Amino acid sequence: MSTAQVAGVIHSTEEFLAALRVGDTFYWMSTRNFRPYAVEGPWTFLGTIKLGKNESLNVKCSCKGSPSGRLVKIEHFCVGDLVNEHHGVFVNYEEAFAYFREARRAYDAEYVAENRKKG
Repeated sequence: MSTAQVAGVIHSTEEFLAALRVGDTFYWMSTRNFRPYAVEGPWTFLGTIKLGKNESLNVKCSCKGSPSGRLVKIEHFCVGDLVNEHHGVFVNYEEAFAYFREARRAYDAEYVAENRKKG
């Protein structure tokens, strides 16, 4: 799926850092075995840190983990994992969900086509 198909998808570390400031919220599309699985969020961007031997850029984020909003989950994500070609970051839910629907439809269509070829 090309990023031109849905406006608002962030697919690079540079775009992520340009689009989000500390305190901003964002969503990201998760996958399982490359199949679009869910829209995660909203996450609140709490800052950046460098982790690991290769000094990869990570973001510290929080997400309300309960319906009451009292339980807050803190996570660290590698920006490269969030913005890679199989995921994508979004600043609003509507864009995230539109991208998710299209990505899942495209994945499922490709999966069906490949299985027809096999037999």
